[in-house]
Amino acid sequence: MADTPADPPGPARTGADALAGALLRHAGRPTVFLVTGNQNLPLVDSLGRRDVRLVHTRHESGAGYMAEGWARSSGEPGVYLVTAGPGLTSALTPLASARAAEVPVILLSASHPREHDGMGAFQELDQVQLTRHLCKASIRCLNGDQAAAVLDWAWQQAAEFPPGPVHVELPADVLTEPAPADRPVSWSSIPLHVLARPGQQAGAALLRRRAQKIARSLLSAKRPLILLRPALGRCAAAADLGRHVPVLTVESPRGLRDPAWVDEQELIGSADHIALLAPADYAVGFGAIGSAQVHAYPEAGPALLADLATLLGRERPAAQEDGPQAAGPAAGGTVAARRAGERAGPACSPPHPLDVAAAVDRAAGGDAVLAIDGGEFCQWIRHGLRGRLAQQLINGKLGAIGGSIPLAIGASLHAPGRPHLAFTGDGSFGYYSAEIDTAVRHGARLTIVVGVDGSWGSEWHQQQARFGGRSYATAIGGPRYSLVAQGYGAHGSEADDAAQFERQLTAALAGAGVSCLAVRIQRAASPAL
Repeated sequence: MADTPADPPGPARTGADALAGALLRHAGRPTVFLVTGNQNLPLVDSLGRRDVRLVHTRHESGAGYMAEGWARSSGEPGVYLVTAGPGLTSALTPLASARAAEVPVILLSASHPREHDGMGAFQELDQVQLTRHLCKASIRCLNGDQAAAVLDWAWQQAAEFPPGPVHVELPADVLTEPAPADRPVSWSSIPLHVLARPGQQAGAALLRRRAQKIARSLLSAKRPLILLRPALGRCAAAADLGRHVPVLTVESPRGLRDPAWVDEQELIGSADHIALLAPADYAVGFGAIGSAQVHAYPEAGPALLADLATLLGRERPAAQEDGPQAAGPAAGGTVAARRAGERAGPACSPPHPLDVAAAVDRAAGGDAVLAIDGGEFCQWIRHGLRGRLAQQLINGKLGAIGGSIPLAIGASLHAPGRPHLAFTGDGSFGYYSAEIDTAVRHGARLTIVVGVDGSWGSEWHQQQARFGGRSYATAIGGPRYSLVAQGYGAHGSEADDAAQFERQLTAALAGAGVSCLAVRIQRAASPAL
């Protein structure tokens, strides 16, 4: 059965053709982020002959973050393709990041031919064993005529709640062998690891009883609070729920100390009942939060959330417009006020990171998407732009740094009509700066803001505090980041004060293409809540 006119007739159809056809059925005109290599070339050729957008990146890890950004923007699984050996190992960090952030991503990795298993083949690795603890599921496809069924299964697993990454290993000979027709997978015969197999969905009656139990406990509390896992925070019902009871989504690597929550710290500390609709992990103190009674419901899904919103709406019809889901105060709030000595105001040179955030808040339109990295500079940006939480893509609970640039590229390629900004410190800029070339080649609309203080800020501040003012291996120096960007074909500029930066930012956002704005900043320890 031919999937598209690009398929060869009859027996000439290969496993790569079968998988490419299945991808087209799921995604319409798919986008695949990839780095080409020996073993994946048959699949690259099959995708290239079809209406598939191939975004060739500069590094496998960059491809993974772009797939996550695409998924965050589209709501559908993002796909990235790598080759064997170092191609696979270089792709692992974004896989783990997507799992922690609960984002649907599919990693396709080619590998050595099956007949050379265990013989020391070129770039032979036990890929399924390497990825099994980093994603929801990992599978090795063993037959070309089952490739479509494996892709179908991976798509379903990635999207099914809670969403997350899935890895599919594709041996080189599976991609090239004849696959004249699709057939189902014999699951008992293939290497398969599923860490987070979704349980059988609870019936409507059971869901209603659980929602009623949670609603009763929240309504009886004087100071109730709901904490959501990342995937639930992206559900439409989360906003409905926040109109009746305070709701916070736990998605920051700093957990309950999220710099965006400076105005909610009293709420968190004084809550007497917390419904924890999330895993009781490090981000929520392993379930011990102040003096509150914490009731964990880690199995809660979108249906239960919707039921809960309906039940609370009946008892608390008046909206809490000033709750945590509402817009926060303007940039430059209470944390900065407690650190008066660190901030001399917008006219100061170099500016405080909060002055950079304030300039962004004034210059960026309401449709701007903000990809915010980790590190000291970006924690200030998260805090200063807390009134724009719904527009933010952050580095997630894994806490990896550097991914904001490729994350923003992936999101921008899905939604080219919206301006995208990526924020990074001068340390993490070096991780994926080569992906500026990818953004330029593929027409992304992106503005990169680099906070420059000449150091690995987080480590410098920690060393100063913990070791009596000593610090080692934290200095960066003074690279010209604007020239790096220009070398890749982007616009580049540098600023020493907030007013100059705001003028450059306004011009960059009004234009098209890719810009990189390096702004010198004060070396300020990030908000400590």
